[in-house]
Amino acid sequence: MSTRIATDSSPWDIGWVSWSMDYADPSDYLSGMFDPALQLGLGSFDEPFWIAAIRHARTLTGARRLRAYGRLDDALARDAAPALAWSVLAACVGCET
Repeated sequence: MSTRIATDSSPWDIGWVSWSMDYADPSDYLSGMFDPALQLGLGSFDEPFWIAAIRHARTLTGARRLRAYGRLDDALARDAAPALAWSVLAACVGCET
């Protein structure tokens, strides 16, 4: 399945991918998954408007960067829907089980 998702010429409608962020910056998720120049083999999202917005957000710093990625997250989910988060792993370091 991973090969089909990563290959533009393979027909598919929906696929499952496990993804976890390496570090706490929104570019790790949004840019890494949806900018074709950085894409990690997760389909062929190729929408010029959204890609330009993602690339612009990567150029920002501080609170402006976080706000831009927050707006992008909302807008992508509402208007483009390139992915759906259906589960989140929550880990508690040092917690008793």
